[in-house]
Amino acid sequence: MLSKVIMKDYMVYDHAEIDLADASMVAVVGDNGSGKSAFLEALPYALYGTSRDNIANLSRLNGGGDHLVEVILGDWKIMRGRKNGKPILKVYKNADLVSKGSEANDFIIDNITGMNETAFLLTSFYGLGDTKNADNLIRVAPSVRLETLQRLKGVGIYKTLHKTAKAEHAVVLQKMEAIINKMSSIQAVSYT
Repeated sequence: MLSKVIMKDYMVYDHAEIDLADASMVAVVGDNGSGKSAFLEALPYALYGTSRDNIANLSRLNGGGDHLVEVILGDWKIMRGRKNGKPILKVYKNADLVSKGSEANDFIIDNITGMNETAFLLTSFYGLGDTKNADNLIRVAPSVRLETLQRLKGVGIYKTLHKTAKAEHAVVLQKMEAIINKMSSIQAVSYT
């Protein structure tokens, strides 16, 4: 689903476009300071506005100026950054602006990705050299891990359908039992 990441004046990047459209798996390798961490941090920054660094330090050369990260997910484009000291957050679908601002975009982005920020961060290996945090998904409670993985796989809708079907089944059984009880109280009448 992730097809492209574009970074402009973001951390070590002057301008970079990383095309992932044909990738089924991605390995990020490079020398120290080459931008591996910056690339990985661009994803949660663009999607959810989170960063391990101060937002002012995300601009190239820690200048606190303008920067922009675009993440393209299928027909959707999410842009986040700063221009003239003001935050930018826009969501487009097929080049049409769908939303500006954070609350509506958070809802839209959660639906585009199929997960909220917590699920995204839990299922992404953002240890970035910090091995004690590299296995976040393993470290959470089993119930949180199960819920996260079910949400990622879209299992939630099936659980809801199963729960609804089970409740309806119980109602039908109660109605059938009531009918059987009424029928057993009816006495047979013989006409001869």
